[in-house]
Amino acid sequence: GKVDSRTTWTITLAPKHIGELTIPALTINNEQTPVLFLQVSETTADTGSGSDTPVFLENEVDKTDPYVQGMVLYTMRVFFAVNLVQGSLSEPELENAFVHRQGEDREYQTMHEGKPYHVIERQFIIFPQISGNLVIPAPILDAQIPENVSSRDPFFDRIFTNNRPIRLRGDTVTLEVRPRPDKSNAQNWLPAESVELFEDWQPENDQVAVGDPLTRNITIKALGVTGEQLPDLQFTDIDGFKLYPDRAQSNTQNLQNNIQGEKTLRLAYMPTQPGT
Repeated sequence: GKVDSRTTWTITLAPKHIGELTIPALTINNEQTPVLFLQVSETTADTGSGSDTPVFLENEVDKTDPYVQGMVLYTMRVFFAVNLVQGSLSEPELENAFVHRQGEDREYQTMHEGKPYHVIERQFIIFPQISGNLVIPAPILDAQIPENVSSRDPFFDRIFTNNRPIRLRGDTVTLEVRPRPDKSNAQNWLPAESVELFEDWQPENDQVAVGDPLTRNITIKALGVTGEQLPDLQFTDIDGFKLYPDRAQSNTQNLQNNIQGEKTLRLAYMPTQPGT
């Protein structure tokens, strides 16, 4: 025949370093909670991909020995068999590399050890800027999942399911970045998978009057590099023509598991004298 009223505060803590940590007492009115002590150990990979795991994390690269400024495809996947609430996945932050987000997240379903999972896949393109070892930190997933224990509302016959926080850590990946080869003496270093060069002229006929411009469009396309990595082509005036180049235009396209850089240069040739 008595009413019991209470308030519960839930506070989630994430240790920043190893060692013994102290959680100080909380004061509420004239009462204090006890002081708590934690012994934080060294971090290990905790992807937990067993068949009874509701959530686990995977991460991988397509190569571990790229050339400097060469492309590395970095993929992270979150597998979950329960609802995720307020999920956040860390992104790679590297000092000596350029990181490019590869499109939007991809969502699909798959089977793992006989159990169905939803998958969120996120990809990045990484371009190491110096040779040597490059460490990609382990990705961290922070989220909440439903608790196994549910409580029932005695007045309205409703079931409330509590959520509990989880933190999963993937694997640290080390790249052995190769330097530019000694025999590569070219002015431009372009570690691309393929390179193509296109051009067209306007007008296309071979008759033109003095003072009428000819327009030349030149396009470079390369897989595995960005448009900014492509070299700038240099042109000079030739006998019988004045040359007027426009500023080169660069762009990068996201492809399936790859990128393609493009650079387009537009030039105007103005004939200054008749002849061939």
